[in-house]
Amino acid sequence: MGKTWIWLPAPDRRPPALASFGCGASLAHVVTAIARIHPDLRGQCQINRADEIAEFLDADDSGDLDEMTLERIWPAAIAYAVALLTQQSERPTHRSPWHVTESFELSAWVEELESDLDDYEVESILGVAIPTIVGALDPADSEV
Repeated sequence: MGKTWIWLPAPDRRPPALASFGCGASLAHVVTAIARIHPDLRGQCQINRADEIAEFLDADDSGDLDEMTLERIWPAAIAYAVALLTQQSERPTHRSPWHVTESFELSAWVEELESDLDDYEVESILGVAIPTIVGALDPADSEV
C-alpha cells in the first residue's frame, strides 16, 4: 500500500480530510488522514454492511465481518472512493463514475491472485464501504 499513489480532487473540491495534500498522495497517507478525521468510519462500515446483508442470512449466521478481512480490503475501498470522487469532480459533465460499484465481478481476479478471500465477501465489503467513505468525505454527494 505504501507505494500506491492516487490522484485527489482539485483543491477547491477536495474533502477536508485530504486538504493538506497536493494533487495526489500515497494511499497509506490518505488512509491515515481519513482515519484521523473520521475515526469511527470502519465501525460505521461494519454496521452498514451488517444491515445490508441481514436479510440474506440464515437465523444462525451473524454475518459478522472479520476485522482482519476488513483491514485487508479497507485501503482498496478508500482508493476506489477517492478515485471516483476525483473523477466525478474532474468530469462533471460526463457519466457518473459510481456505476463501477455495481459491476465489480471480482471472482476471476480473486482466483487469479490466489487469494484466500471470498470474492462475495470482498464485493459486499466494497459495495458498502465505498458509499460509506464517500458519505463521510463528501456528505453532499447523493449519487453513490
